[in-house]
Amino acid sequence: MEETKTITKEEVENRFKYKVFLTIKEVVALTGWSIRTVQDLFNIPDFPSCDYGKEKIVEKNAFLKFFDTPRRRY
Repeated sequence: MEETKTITKEEVENRFKYKVFLTIKEVVALTGWSIRTVQDLFNIPDFPSCDYGKEKIVEKNAFLKFFDTPRRRY
C-alpha cells in the first residue's frame, strides 16, 4: 500500500515558481497571428489551454510542445 505524502504550500510554490502561463493576447504578441486565429487555436479540443477566471491560458512549454506534432486541416 502506497503512502500518500502531504504536499506543503512551499513545495507547491517551488514547483510552479518557474511556470509561465500565456494569455491569448500574449500569444498574439509572440506569434504575430490575428486574435481570431489564436482564439480558434485555444478552442481546439487537443490544445492544452484552460480557463483561469474569464481568461484562457496555456502553459508556455505546453504551447511549444503542441507544435511538435504536425497537424493538418481537412
